[in-house]
Amino acid sequence: MGKSTNFGAMRFELFRDISPFGKLVLTFFLMGSSYLVIFILTILVAVPIFGTSFTEIIELFRTGDFTNNINLLTFFQISYSAGLFLIPALLAGFLFHGKTLDYLSANKKPFGLSLLLSILVIIGAVPLINFLAEFNMNLSLPERLSGLEARLREVELESEEMMNLFLSDTSISRFLINIIMIAVVPAIGEEFFFRGVLQNIFTEWFRNRHAGIIIAAILFSFMHFQFLGFIPRILLGALFGYLLVWTGSIWVPVMAHFINNATAVTFYFLYNRGLISDQLNTIGSDNESLIYTISSILFLTLVMGSIYLVETRKANQSQGPVA
Repeated sequence: MGKSTNFGAMRFELFRDISPFGKLVLTFFLMGSSYLVIFILTILVAVPIFGTSFTEIIELFRTGDFTNNINLLTFFQISYSAGLFLIPALLAGFLFHGKTLDYLSANKKPFGLSLLLSILVIIGAVPLINFLAEFNMNLSLPERLSGLEARLREVELESEEMMNLFLSDTSISRFLINIIMIAVVPAIGEEFFFRGVLQNIFTEWFRNRHAGIIIAAILFSFMHFQFLGFIPRILLGALFGYLLVWTGSIWVPVMAHFINNATAVTFYFLYNRGLISDQLNTIGSDNESLIYTISSILFLTLVMGSIYLVETRKANQSQGPVA
């Protein structure tokens, strides 16, 4: 028994001691392997569930026409998020530490006030996000890269059209499915992967928390492959990163990420039902509403600062007086 326990400890210590670069390579290997396995398993499960064939599924992905197969696409989207982000993050946490939840900072119960303030962060960031999105949309690559830019914008349009397939359905059942697919699963999977794993790796690599946060935020935005939302998504990634560092709990950025995505789903649900106008989606994106952008920056500074002070004070209280 004793030898077996020691062997297990030595095995995980080997993974802990590999370089940050080695951990990064292994993480992306896990990512690719997991996605491939999950994709194959999803096809095998989808065939009997949806009464289709392997050839028909491949043809759907080739043409990109899922208009009459929205439920099948939903099934693949959820498995995609799990296979690409959640499962690799869980495996990486196990291999690098032996205790997955510890490594991902998922074992710490979040402080209620910080959780509430993280929700206010996302709500208050809306005008600034809209402003950066408008700025991003007006950016152009150098002339020699015009072909690449055209392709990026084409991919963006295809992604937008696919998302509209989900969001145009105004039934309550589709709304709830969209919340799970667009908000719940990505919030957990992406935060576990980008903040729980990659931010950890880059912080260890550069021995600097700020560097870890910023690099993970850039990769977070890049790996969404949406050129027109690249800059605002970096901001979101950075906010999520600091929420993790200051609170010590991955569930705080998970909550913030969920609120961000769920707010978008709810907005389009209400908009497509004719209950609200699209003006809410443009606050801060033009000169006339610049005051909202400035207010957003000040509000974000205040709320993020409050989270930092709350968590610092809580940490000092937990340590108690020094004897």
